[in-house]
Amino acid sequence: MATGGARIGLQATNGGGFCQAGLIPLSETSYQVLDDLLQRAGAECDAAECHGALSGLASAGTLAGADQLLEQLLGDLDPADVRVAECRDSMLRVLRVCQSELASTDLPFTPMLPDDDESISVRASALGRWCQGFLFGLSLGGLPDLAELPGDVGEIIRDLAEITRAGVDEASDEEQSEAAYVDIVEFIRVSVQLVYEELNPPVESQDTVPTLH
Repeated sequence: MATGGARIGLQATNGGGFCQAGLIPLSETSYQVLDDLLQRAGAECDAAECHGALSGLASAGTLAGADQLLEQLLGDLDPADVRVAECRDSMLRVLRVCQSELASTDLPFTPMLPDDDESISVRASALGRWCQGFLFGLSLGGLPDLAELPGDVGEIIRDLAEITRAGVDEASDEEQSEAAYVDIVEFIRVSVQLVYEELNPPVESQDTVPTLH
């Protein structure tokens, strides 16, 4: 599944890093709220990377890698620090929200990104970090060989890897870059849902008992 024209106006740049979270009410999991709490806890990275990593782990369909993911995201921060402890608690809450959204037919999954009033360059950079976090979280969910995944999932993973290098092409006008950004966000939203569904197929009902002959 290629992104096609979704990258018009964007070009590749370098990026990196992951993040941690602070204590967040489930009703206020906005980008800015999470980002503010990350900074207060002394985290090195932003809300986009953190949400991407948690979404990747949730998409793998298992929370077995949750402790390892949290350790990776929290890094060398002192676990005895109350703000770091709050980070861990809130990251688990956000992880459960991601899992619920992906599993639900009523709650649409949406990547956590800066508000539209931020510049297109800020949002494009955050988009790349979100995808980097997603791939990292997915690998900790028991899928270390992401490049070897077959079919649509493998193609989506390769596209997301390309988006990790997203940036604004200065030769493109603002309207063109905005349209490209909107297209890529929608591509990510749909693609992550598809990855979750492919990796977590519904269990067939056992209600029907086969007739013995």
